[in-house]
This record gives sequence, C-alpha cells and structure tokens, in this order.
Amino acid sequence: MRFAQNYLIGEPASDLTTAELWRFYQEVAEAGELPPLAKQAFQTVLPAAMEAVFGVKKCHHLERGGHQVRGFKGVEIRSVALPPAEAH
Repeated sequence: MRFAQNYLIGEPASDLTTAELWRFYQEVAEAGELPPLAKQAFQTVLPAAMEAVFGVKKCHHLERGGHQVRGFKGVEIRSVALPPAEAH
C-alpha cells in the first residue's frame, strides 16, 4: 500500500505493466525505502493496493512492444516520492 501511495500517482493518460511496477518496486526496496518482498508476494498484494489507492483494477490488455500484457491504466511513477508523513 505504501508503495502505491508514495511512489505512484494517478494519471489518466498513462499506464504501467505489472513487470514495470515490479522492477520499480525492486529498485525502491534495494534503496532501503521499503521492505523487500518476493515477486509472488508483490504480485499478490498489488491489485488490492492499486484498487484501494487509485480505484483501478488490473487490465489484461495493455500494449507493449506489439504484445498484450497485464498492468494498470491510469497510473504512473511519481517524479519525486512523497515522504511517509505526506502519504494518505
């Protein structure tokens, strides 16, 4: 939940694949900003966090490199993460 609140932002014209979100989460966790999670655990909790924070459900039809992939429409990575005290 903290990952979605602090590091992502709602943006109707954008989308992120689950693979992109996983890679970004790994970077944040490796920097010591969030606790590390196994990939399966991350992918299990991500849909509920994205729905709770942004009201979006996982989409199975995002276009990347001419292929259909899974992800979330209407979100993008924040250019600057929110400090924990400012997160909702």
